[in-house]
Amino acid sequence: MGTLTPHLVTRDPAVAATWYGEVLGAIEQGRITLPGGRVLSVDLRFADSQLAIGDEFRTWGSCPR
Repeated sequence: MGTLTPHLVTRDPAVAATWYGEVLGAIEQGRITLPGGRVLSVDLRFADSQLAIGDEFRTWGSCPR
């Protein structure tokens, strides 16, 4: 059976990753930071599940509505 890793978009993925760690016990597995400081992805692990969190990129159509 395969797995699915959701990728959430947020205005401040670093703060979100810290919150998930403190409140839900997530462990950061990796981070991709682009030139200029924007975060493409923070990869988190919760027990046997994974979650990715990234910055908004309006030009890519990746932003909360």
